[in-house]
Amino acid sequence: MTRWILGAIVVVLGAALVVWNSARGGRSVSQKEPVRYSGIDFRAHRRASVADYRGTPVLLTSWATWCVECREELPSLVTFWESRRNHGLVVIAVNVDAPDASRGIEAMVKKYSLAMPVWLDEANAYASAFGALGVPTSVLIDANGKVARTWMGRIDFQSPAVANTVDATLIR
Repeated sequence: MTRWILGAIVVVLGAALVVWNSARGGRSVSQKEPVRYSGIDFRAHRRASVADYRGTPVLLTSWATWCVECREELPSLVTFWESRRNHGLVVIAVNVDAPDASRGIEAMVKKYSLAMPVWLDEANAYASAFGALGVPTSVLIDANGKVARTWMGRIDFQSPAVANTVDATLIR
């Protein structure tokens, strides 16, 4: 019984740490290997991979048509992308809806003017690849292809903490 209680306390403290760390601007991730994540390019209808962008920082942000926080975050993401795209940052909006949601995805791409690359997470691999507990989850990948920072939940891309973290990875 004591081990069960101790285990429960460890789980609760771990979850609290993730929430606290996320509220402070994300969490750093120690990683030895470059990211191996791919999806389907929504517009080109072909496989696309993070490895295609090696040498360039990449910001992946997951979203879904049913996600209220995503709807709140997408305008900020678009503004952020527009301000950084000519400075060496690739922003990719990764949709995690079921494969049959293409009409809803297309409607949101138009509604929020998502001109940046949009990928479909057809293999449902985003959560496991990045430890995402839900949507939205944003992952900053450095020019070496390694995760530099992860933010879970809606974030304000205009906040100085987020902007400074991303800007530190930009190629100068």
